[in-house]
Amino acid sequence: MRKKRLLQKRKMRKKKRLLKTALYCLFGFGAILIVATSLLELFGFSFAYKTLDRASSYIYMPLIISFVLELVKEDKTTIAEGE
Repeated sequence: MRKKRLLQKRKMRKKKRLLKTALYCLFGFGAILIVATSLLELFGFSFAYKTLDRASSYIYMPLIISFVLELVKEDKTTIAEGE
């Protein structure tokens, strides 16, 4: 029983670590997108800024929200299991 619980904890830690890594990668992608749009705007490509800004708001934000909700959901399940 104790071994089974330890294995479950280990799996949850691994899954949580993977989700956090994916979230950090997503934030990194967003930072690169922001830098790219500001550089394009600096060189006079204002249309690219508007297009990339819309793309980031439609794609980037829902992904962040879904990752955060997944992390919260996993925390609630571990609390419900009594770990």
